[in-house]
Amino acid sequence: MGTGLVANCSNCGYEREFYLGIGFLYSSLENVLDSIKGKQRGLIKEILEHHNIVSTDFYRALYECKKCESLSDRLFVKIIYDVDKEYMTQYMCSRCKNELVLVEHDIDISTYPCPKCKKKTLIEGISFLWD
Repeated sequence: MGTGLVANCSNCGYEREFYLGIGFLYSSLENVLDSIKGKQRGLIKEILEHHNIVSTDFYRALYECKKCESLSDRLFVKIIYDVDKEYMTQYMCSRCKNELVLVEHDIDISTYPCPKCKKKTLIEGISFLWD
């Protein structure tokens, strides 16, 4: 079961939910490939079909843009294949087109500006479970 995080702006009322972790459909990488768009999906399919897979890891993860400080939740995929090769998903920020960076630690939402009013008044709201 996945967990969710809600970010709220105490200044303008903006609210956004982030879905993190693994839900019921995440029993296999093939089940969630449709949530990856474009060339990445094709590359993952090619690796899965034509290479010796050593291991896979995939889950909903939080990403941040270092340029505009926006946050996004996306499907993280890591595949180790052919003994010493590695593939990891890469995403671009939908706001400024800069590369998104995987957040690999607990995050303090209050350090990010609100996407609507641009003030650093975000607070972490309720957490929830999703499947």
